[in-house]
Amino acid sequence: FASREEGFGTVVIEAMAFGLPVVARRLPGVNDSFVEQGVSGYLFDRDEDYAGPVGDLVRDETRRRAMGAAGRAFVAARYDIKHVAASYMDVYGFPVRPD
Repeated sequence: FASREEGFGTVVIEAMAFGLPVVARRLPGVNDSFVEQGVSGYLFDRDEDYAGPVGDLVRDETRRRAMGAAGRAFVAARYDIKHVAASYMDVYGFPVRPD
């Protein structure tokens, strides 16, 4: 994910939800809060820093699987659709009914 501007980085969260390790441009306040460097993926700052992490993941299946699993667990714990929907309801002032 090489975007230079993004409101939230949904595509990165979606990839992580599917168990994919991610390589994303570091966007302070956007994806640096949910991509844990070397754990669920890699963040890069300069264009020339992109290819190295991608190559590492292509060559190392064990690392790829471990990072994918870590990302999936992170998303499952923090971005479950019920929690996201409840957060939106709260923002707009609607009470959330208990399950």
